Amino acid sequence: MKNCLIVLFILLSTSTGFTAEPLLSLKGKNGGIIKGSVEEGSVPKTVNVARGNGKVYRNVPLASFSAESQTLIIKELEKARKQMGDAEITKESRLAISFQRQKASNNNNYGDIDDRIIKIQPKVSIDSDEREKVYQKVIGEVIVIGKEVVRKDRWVILNRQKFTLARIEPDQRVTWEGREFECRYDPDYAGYDYEGYLIILRNKSGDVAMTKGSASRWEDVSESLLMARKGIGYDRSFSVKLGLYTTALGIAVP
Repeated sequence: MKNCLIVLFILLSTSTGFTAEPLLSLKGKNGGIIKGSVEEGSVPKTVNVARGNGKVYRNVPLASFSAESQTLIIKELEKARKQMGDAEITKESRLAISFQRQKASNNNNYGDIDDRIIKIQPKVSIDSDEREKVYQKVIGEVIVIGKEVVRKDRWVILNRQKFTLARIEPDQRVTWEGREFECRYDPDYAGYDYEGYLIILRNKSGDVAMTKGSASRWEDVSESLLMARKGIGYDRSFSVKLGLYTTALGIAVP
């Protein structure tokens, strides 16, 4: 039965010194049972399984196990991360996310007194209220949203930037400052000004674990915002595309 399980997983077996405890009884979706300890694989959503004889099956897809064994493995990995000071971010993580925008409004230098040039530099701060958990290599993304200034009937992605935080210690604030960018508009004609933001944090598998928006509606449409592209207009839900025209001045015109 164990051999059948190994064939199903298409595993590469090697000898190693990894013999961490405890040995778990793991069941494959084909019903086969294998006993071993687990650690995270080098590929997302996989694990390494070490048998008691020292052999390791590397990068076994988590989906290859039964639902009950998957739950057992996830709990064991979370326990190991906590012990190693590398916890997994979840929606229950005690992290407070905040956003600041260094904003400056300037008149243009090309002679049009109506055009506005808005310079924005995103800044993300994360405050940890954890007592023990340490988060490492936290990957996030900030999406800055704009709204049409005249008709106010469409929205755009003004800017999006990804970031990585090396380490978040318990009871600590970590801050990331992004690159400055510009948006332009003529209040009597057209263009897009700052409307809000959405910040996401991903877990180690690359899935969205936490979201923080300037308004709850942006969190509600986070999947659509992540798929939205610059240079395209959208309705408020970011589910319907709306055409835009861009002038040489960078002003988007409906």
